[in-house]
Amino acid sequence: MRNATCNMDYIKPDSSTSLKIEVMRHHFKFLEGIIRELPDTRERSLALTKLEECLMWSTKSIVLDFKFNTLEEVSND
Repeated sequence: MRNATCNMDYIKPDSSTSLKIEVMRHHFKFLEGIIRELPDTRERSLALTKLEECLMWSTKSIVLDFKFNTLEEVSND
């Protein structure tokens, strides 16, 4: 696991990183549709909240991987 000096900075992803995020969002939206067909219960609400949380952390993982790979390329030059 890499240590970041600051994970609160805005990181503008390149086009391939943006594509990874969009593909992942597509799959999450599919799962969201399935979950929304469930009865309207507290558990359904929790499932949607956790799915949203999972998307957030997955996106951050992709973006931070991009950040660190970019920093490694710059430091190796």
